[in-house]
Amino acid sequence: MTQATDTDIRDLTNLITNLDKKLDKLDSKIDNLEIKMDGKLDTINTRLTEVEKKLDKLDTKIDKQDNRLWVFGGMILATALGTIYRLLAFPST
Repeated sequence: MTQATDTDIRDLTNLITNLDKKLDKLDSKIDNLEIKMDGKLDTINTRLTEVEKKLDKLDTKIDKQDNRLWVFGGMILATALGTIYRLLAFPST
């Protein structure tokens, strides 16, 4: 096996130093991406909260609409029963 010369050792030291710098750059880029992703996740959470509120309002409106339909159906039934009673009780008029 051959011995490493000073030039080889210097080249390896430079290579390691350059790799360390590149790793530091990558680390800072990853940190920046994390910050951006946190901001985007906060925005998504805010939008989801708004959608949930709108769905709750929609559920309330649907419940009110159901009650209106039941009242309308009850009125039609009462009117029909009243008309049938009138025809049976007072057939001549």
